[in-house]
Amino acid sequence: MMIKIQTIKEHKKIKKNLLDLIEKSKAEKFTMSVYERITKTDFNNSNVNEEYKDVVIKYIEPYTRDPNFCLQQIHDMWFQQYKKNDNHGWHIHPGCHFSHIYLLELPSKKYLPEFYIDKLIKIDAKEGDLISFPSTIIHRSPKITGNKRKTVIVYNTSLDEPDDTIINIDKKQ
Repeated sequence: MMIKIQTIKEHKKIKKNLLDLIEKSKAEKFTMSVYERITKTDFNNSNVNEEYKDVVIKYIEPYTRDPNFCLQQIHDMWFQQYKKNDNHGWHIHPGCHFSHIYLLELPSKKYLPEFYIDKLIKIDAKEGDLISFPSTIIHRSPKITGNKRKTVIVYNTSLDEPDDTIINIDKKQ
């Protein structure tokens, strides 16, 4: 499948630190319409030197590197905290190859991201997992109906030139 799920081994080690750093981050409520809102996010914050981003780059970004390519570029990174009645409607992430969702806090599997590829696709993941997928796959975060918070960290990546030292097709012919 085009959606890859990996468990971040360092999740228990970094969770509290990430939540503390997010708590101190510049953030705001995000509302697209009366049907779509996120309680706290730094999506519109241009401060790229937030401390939590350094932790993500150190511990999580290596899980998304593709060894067949010379370079992976991170375009954007942001967190989203959802509380009761929050949701994020159907959307894609333009201008990049892949999108990644790190499930930092997940109070229930019913709040997992949902995908649409010719039909609704529900995934099986858990808190501490990283979900990676082509950025043009339509996805959403369903409405939070309970009183516990969901927190995700999202980032987009693009790949550069293939590493032709790995491919070796010309040498095999």
